[in-house]
Amino acid sequence: MNTRRLALSMAAAGLLAALGSCSGAQDADQFFGRDNFEEFPKYRYLSAVGVGDDCSRAEDAARGRIASYFSSSVVMVEREEERYSSSSGKGKVREERALNRDSFTRSRSEAVLENVQIARTGRLSDGTCAALAVLDRRAELAGVRARLAVLDEECARLELDARSADPRVQAGGLAGVLERAEEQKLLEQRQRLLGGPSGEPRNLEPLRVRWAELFAGPLALRVDTGEETLDALFLETMGAMGLGAGGQDAPFVLRSSSLRMLEEAGADSRGNPCVLSAVTVTVAPAAGGEPVFTRAASDRVCHPDAQGRRTLALREARKKIVEPVLRSWFDYATMRNTPAAEAAREESK
Repeated sequence: MNTRRLALSMAAAGLLAALGSCSGAQDADQFFGRDNFEEFPKYRYLSAVGVGDDCSRAEDAARGRIASYFSSSVVMVEREEERYSSSSGKGKVREERALNRDSFTRSRSEAVLENVQIARTGRLSDGTCAALAVLDRRAELAGVRARLAVLDEECARLELDARSADPRVQAGGLAGVLERAEEQKLLEQRQRLLGGPSGEPRNLEPLRVRWAELFAGPLALRVDTGEETLDALFLETMGAMGLGAGGQDAPFVLRSSSLRMLEEAGADSRGNPCVLSAVTVTVAPAAGGEPVFTRAASDRVCHPDAQGRRTLALREARKKIVEPVLRSWFDYATMRNTPAAEAAREESK
């Protein structure tokens, strides 16, 4: 098994780490007392205490500690690199998962803890504020089950798309199922932690194989910008996104109609030399015909030394040129955000 390391990050990581061991959290536990915790018994509620310079920060910290109960229990899975973050709002805590998969494009699923409430706040002897957050297990579990039911219905429809004769409809269906599967996994994990049933993990490998076959066949894209450095950026990013690169016989080709890469472009106000990268990229059928789309972008970066300019320019080119173009290609290939999608689905049935 090729397993990557799980990275866990939270919006208030430093503060929350400190809360686990500092005397402030212990003082807060004592401040709220046994009676308050008995009002929210463990079999019915998850509870956590947060401390901050003001009560708003204390409430955020308490909500974050409840979120950490779920995020710290994430299980590493094959060929995935996951990042977690959490942010809080009034009564809600949001967890986000970003995925970078060898065999599928980057996607994000998120879930919201709807039922986190601040039950108590108060001032400690040192003037800081303490907050007690509680999560009703039953209410949260009911919400999780309802959301899982919705996802099951959506996946059933998308799996019909994934069996379409149209490669783009197929790709859209596969992308939708795989993206929802990540949210399902997150919610099923939460369901277990809340005392609900444990379901059998779904085997997504056949769907990933079909995805790879589509982007190696009818949706393969050949990169030919005429600039080796830019080609390499595209190919590397396509691999990270799970968008396979095609060879000479690929049905689609990515070309540049105008290209300026790492050209000298004066200096900034501090006298640092600058370089300019500007490109117009077109994706079109290799056999000819109307372009699928055309995108233009440019960026100027400045740095005192040549290697620094190159490193910075390539990083910005990836962010401002390569990634937006490939997101557009993904949207086209999966029929995302296009009015033709539904018509194509109906026609293929």
